[in-house]
Amino acid sequence: MSDEMDEEKGKTVNFFVGSYSDEGPYVLTANGDGILSCTLDLKTGNIQKNSLCEEGVNATYLDKSPNEKYLFAAIDRFSEIGSVSVFSIGSNGSLSQLSTQPSHGKSTCHIASDRNGERIFLSSYMDSKLTAYNFDGSEISPATEIITYEGSGPNVERQEDSHAHQAVVSPDNKWLYVCDLGSDKIWIHDMADLENIIRSIDVPPGYGPRHLVWNEPLNKSYVYCELNSHILVYDWDQETGNMSLIEDIAALPEEYEGQAAGSAIRIHPNHKALYVSDRGHNSIIVHSIGESGKLKYESWFSIRGKTPRDFAVDPTGTWLLVANQDTDSIVPFRLDDESGLPVGEYASSFECGTPVSIQFLTP
Repeated sequence: MSDEMDEEKGKTVNFFVGSYSDEGPYVLTANGDGILSCTLDLKTGNIQKNSLCEEGVNATYLDKSPNEKYLFAAIDRFSEIGSVSVFSIGSNGSLSQLSTQPSHGKSTCHIASDRNGERIFLSSYMDSKLTAYNFDGSEISPATEIITYEGSGPNVERQEDSHAHQAVVSPDNKWLYVCDLGSDKIWIHDMADLENIIRSIDVPPGYGPRHLVWNEPLNKSYVYCELNSHILVYDWDQETGNMSLIEDIAALPEEYEGQAAGSAIRIHPNHKALYVSDRGHNSIIVHSIGESGKLKYESWFSIRGKTPRDFAVDPTGTWLLVANQDTDSIVPFRLDDESGLPVGEYASSFECGTPVSIQFLTP
């Protein structure tokens, strides 16, 4: 390894952790205190707590502005109306709340901003709401659009109604995609006219699409399905916003006989590896990405805890951090930063009450 690479490995990177402080129907034990600001040592994988923002209670999902001056948080109130909060990020990673607005939806579960950090999108699971806001760098506007989806699927327990789980903006900032677990659809909106649903993509029945990630260099998207832990690979048409299914992969090992409970999906910064987590199998499943954008199964590893609600790869591609919701821990796993594949090493577990979302800053 060169001296330059050694120096790179010695750096640190800041990240934030959202957690639950209140118990609810899908959070049976809540030990969080708010949003944690932490530092990851890129050489050792050790995690250090910097500060705590107690105003970020029940921060179920986090996002950041492109200029990394602001942190956006979706606040979950279960069967009550949730909210969105914006925090300014200090030089030491400390957070100061700037503005908040109601989510207008129940079981608010996801937040994402557009590519300019000027629009914010909240997804609420229980009543399948998409709520949009403007952000001017200091305050969030009142909701500019509130859209409710309708539909159902064959899983009578989980798909009795539409359930919006994620809204994500396309790399070119032209289209908005909403994963609807309840109706087995991905709704596609025109960002210039958000209330215009230009089409919907039908996911195979009973899959329950949860989250989507982009492979921008290859014009591909990957959708992870919660109800059976399948990964769907799509060709993405930048001009029309349409997506065409090219691959359907069962992520869990064939010998696993337990219940599937897919949660998070992430892609390595170099776009050579894709990872998904499963809360039944309590694992991370790893696939390499070929030149065509299709996937090749590589391995899986235990997350050394329970309920990997979320995980994230640091911006250098060196560590994968898993948020183990039900064992109050974050566990770092080392990656090969060239291939993105795990090398079989992990660092010390970091105690953290009910972690459910991780958001890195650029080192």
